[in-house]
Amino acid sequence: MGQRLKQEQARFASENPLYQQIIIEIKNLVKNTPGILQTDIYKKLSFTKEDISYVLYFGALLNDIRREKKGRTYAVFPAGETIDIS
Repeated sequence: MGQRLKQEQARFASENPLYQQIIIEIKNLVKNTPGILQTDIYKKLSFTKEDISYVLYFGALLNDIRREKKGRTYAVFPAGETIDIS
């Protein structure tokens, strides 16, 4: 995907009310549980897996959160926070 298209999609996502609603819940969750696995976030929030995936992907692009590959999923952290979860 081209960088310009990705930036436009991220801008659109940031203005989406669904994104804004879900990112607030995700940010609260990762603040209290830094390094929580993306698969566990699906279980804790009452949104569809697709909506949560959408928000996590664009949340990382927009620096609202940080994701690190962890096996077949991602560990999710507050933006700018580094914790070793090895």
